[in-house]
Amino acid sequence: MYSSLIQFPEHRLDILFRVKVLQIVEAFARGALNLLILLGGHGLGKSRSVRQALPGPACWLEGNTSVFGLYCQLWRHRHQPVILDDLDGLYASRDGIRLLKCLTQTESSKQVSWHTEAPTLLRDRIPQEFSTTSQVAIIANDRKTLNRNVADFWDRGYVLLFQPGAAEVHAQTDK
Repeated sequence: MYSSLIQFPEHRLDILFRVKVLQIVEAFARGALNLLILLGGHGLGKSRSVRQALPGPACWLEGNTSVFGLYCQLWRHRHQPVILDDLDGLYASRDGIRLLKCLTQTESSKQVSWHTEAPTLLRDRIPQEFSTTSQVAIIANDRKTLNRNVADFWDRGYVLLFQPGAAEVHAQTDK
């Protein structure tokens, strides 16, 4: 399923069992991980696992968002976990990658900025630059949703490639 088109980092973890994924997701929820990239096929419960593990409020964005929309949400949810779930378009955008590179810095406090004259910033009193301690989880289904630019910041976090066997997937859906 995952080809050599994307070079996975050496610290990637291939996970075959849900219990191990849950342990790592819980570590993210406790704040022990700054960046978690969770990859795996459709319907494996990746999103549900992250949602259930988070103890409090989070910035959860899924499906579609603009880079500017993400910046505004980061301001509104600064210092909360940020979950980017199946945001394929964001990873294809150079501006999106630049913003994500700022957000996924390894320091506990990161600077993000939007240096254009956007009326929304003035109206909603959103500064053009701010600090946040948000940790980030990126959830994606396959290699097509991510690209080489995303790989530029993979080495800043944990990349989990979740590939359970059919028996484990069926056992989870029966519950």
